[in-house]
Amino acid sequence: MSGSPYRFGFEPLFLVLALIACTAYVRAVRGTAADERPTRPRRWLFGLGVALVVVPLNSPLETLSAHYLLLMHLLQNALIADWGPPLLILGLTPAMRRQLAEVGGRPFRLLTRPMVALPAWLAIWYGVHVPPFYDWALREGWPLNLEHLLLICAGLVFWWPVFEQPRRLEALGVLAYLGLGFLSAPWLSLAYIFSSRPFYSFYKHAPRLWGLSAVKDQNLAGILMNADQTSIFFIAFAWHLLRVLAEEEEQQRRSDALFLETYVDPVARPSPPGSSES
Repeated sequence: MSGSPYRFGFEPLFLVLALIACTAYVRAVRGTAADERPTRPRRWLFGLGVALVVVPLNSPLETLSAHYLLLMHLLQNALIADWGPPLLILGLTPAMRRQLAEVGGRPFRLLTRPMVALPAWLAIWYGVHVPPFYDWALREGWPLNLEHLLLICAGLVFWWPVFEQPRRLEALGVLAYLGLGFLSAPWLSLAYIFSSRPFYSFYKHAPRLWGLSAVKDQNLAGILMNADQTSIFFIAFAWHLLRVLAEEEEQQRRSDALFLETYVDPVARPSPPGSSES
């Protein structure tokens, strides 16, 4: 491969898609009443989500991943598939999510059902990393756009049931959904970590960088993938566990208030300050 491995690479398709997404977001914000518009943190989350999709595909990381190192390719996939999609969804207000679901209609609702979203996400995540597809995409170049588009869509579909409005999963259901995802996802990364031979002929014959052999590159890529998935699931677990505890606390508070209102004799309650006893 001639040229610097650190030169910028580009996938213009995702620049165009990012521009469309940002334009639609700005129009949605302007068309919303002032008191219902996304807060500044939400806007930053949406912008960060767009950046985590666009930058890895239009930067030196694209060159490193497409021509040299599996480690960089899996870093790229982690950013666009695991981190970008949930941030994009969190950048939408609940009203925006409801509106998007209404526009998507029945097909969108079916695709984002938890029992569909989880298997679809796993099928795409494992499927695009199958050696025949991966090697073909790297050799031909243009199928990398397909790979990345599939990963982004899979990420959006997987994370939608976690944050959708109105919710189809209660907080405990979300924890179970995340648990199934966490238990199902790491096998590919473990295969990379403990492999003693390269899975992909493209990277086996690619120019070597940083003194990494093809096998060591693959082992480190597996460690990176495993750490990425552990981190994102840990954050999601912690956030929703706090939500479960908050909901239980609120339910207990309401139960206590109902008990006091029903069983405590109003006469026995202390008189308001300043009132005189009869």
